[in-house]
Amino acid sequence: QAIAADPQLVFLDEPTDGLDPLARDEVLTLIRQVSEEYGIHVMISSHLLEEVEQICDNIVILNAGKLVAAGQLDKLTGESTGLEIELIAIDDYPNSIEDVQMALQNAGIKVLHEPDSTILRIPDGSPELLPDLIRDAVADSGARLKRLEHRRRSLEDIILDVPS
Repeated sequence: QAIAADPQLVFLDEPTDGLDPLARDEVLTLIRQVSEEYGIHVMISSHLLEEVEQICDNIVILNAGKLVAAGQLDKLTGESTGLEIELIAIDDYPNSIEDVQMALQNAGIKVLHEPDSTILRIPDGSPELLPDLIRDAVADSGARLKRLEHRRRSLEDIILDVPS
């Protein structure tokens, strides 16, 4: 109904609040379509930062009514801050995640790993051979690779960096 009059701008307050995951995804897709296909600007107020990162191009962050950050999402989140490797441990290889960590560290790679986590983080500044080292370490460990991606600062990181 809000777009029936062909507006230039639509305001949405917490558009996915209370929705189940399937309905949430449909609403997010619809918001993106309205913007891309009809050229309607959509302004969203939301506390769900992951959703904001999925669908927004420009961001304004307010804290206690004061502007904290504003700009294009990719400029606010910046360049890669390293790699994130998510692994799946296999029952036959219970120490496989630690084995991957150890193999990478033995190759001179700085690896951050929280106990009981399936995610390994590698800060920027690692060698160009890193993809080969990761491939070999995972294959040798018996673990399965679920996800490997460049990590960028998230909106949550930006907000947490703001002094109280």
